[in-house]
Amino acid sequence: MKTITEIIFILYLCINISPVIALQVQPMSEYPTGGKINSISVLRDNILIASDNNFIYLFDNTGKRLWNSEALGRVISAKMSGNQIIAATRDNRIYCLNMNGEIRWKEKIDSYPEYVNAVDVSGPHSLIGTRDGHIYLLDSSKDLLWKRKTDDYVTSVKISRDYMIVVSDKGVYILNTCGHLISHHKFNSYVRSSYISDDHIMAGLGNNHLHLFDHGGTLLWNSTLRDQIGVIHSSDKYIVAGLRDGSIYLFNINGERKFIARLNDSIVSIFTSGDHIVAGSLDNELCIFSSGGDLEWKYTPDDHWKYTPGDYITSIYLSEEYLVAGSSSGDIHYLRIFSDSTTLVLVVAVVSIVIIAALLVSLKSLMC
Repeated sequence: MKTITEIIFILYLCINISPVIALQVQPMSEYPTGGKINSISVLRDNILIASDNNFIYLFDNTGKRLWNSEALGRVISAKMSGNQIIAATRDNRIYCLNMNGEIRWKEKIDSYPEYVNAVDVSGPHSLIGTRDGHIYLLDSSKDLLWKRKTDDYVTSVKISRDYMIVVSDKGVYILNTCGHLISHHKFNSYVRSSYISDDHIMAGLGNNHLHLFDHGGTLLWNSTLRDQIGVIHSSDKYIVAGLRDGSIYLFNINGERKFIARLNDSIVSIFTSGDHIVAGSLDNELCIFSSGGDLEWKYTPDDHWKYTPGDYITSIYLSEEYLVAGSSSGDIHYLRIFSDSTTLVLVVAVVSIVIIAALLVSLKSLMC
């Protein structure tokens, strides 16, 4: 009887094994551009990349390069919407291209966006925030619909359904679609990082405070972290913050905080998708963590791509199927991602067979 009890207990444990799925990352391609990668934008099956080498590049979701534009100037940011691409360059120009990479028009403005997130495009409209604190709304024919002034340089902009949202170095501005100010929240410290998602506005301040607003400009919560917040990103489930001291924090939408990990140097790029977080540090570490804080994958130069001294990941995008990483030296890395459940299923099947066989032997011995 004792033998049967023990076997049944082991069988119970086997059946109730939590399926721990290992994340597998396979490098597929590397594309050198020769200029720092400033932005990665993804729309459906298209991956748009802006480089300091004066070009933008379009790849498909398998990592195949479809085209690169003609020389535009040092491209700070490029975004897609519908059938158009908007690119901003450091020589104060805004370019509109079609999805074949052909320039439809270009327009010169008084300054340039200093931050990747200071460019947004939605439908026929493009919202541009510049280094001198101005906001421009252009239509698809390059007509200037309006121009407004903020209190300092612009770090992020977003076209939402009802609002035009702007984060400057000193505060959050909510404007209506005509450019009239609805609300303004002024910070007591400068903005070190910001991000505007489809639902929320995030700002990391120089005093280590992280603020979350809704699109109407209402402050939902704030949290004080251990060091300055260098980068922020969010999904529909989580908000992630990368700190100057290498710490990575995860928050749910309600502001509940979880310490994920600490890398060896400042976090300079971060992205969250599903239950995963990918973060890059100034000393060229690149890691994927689960939302529970488990290290799922770490970049190893010898295994994946050649290490360039002083290089680091400037821009990243993570989906369920692939990871795209752009570096300060200008390389674009495309890696496939898959969850390796096959090994787990095989192990559980073998263990189950062994236990069932042992159970049958024990039953047979008892019957004898």
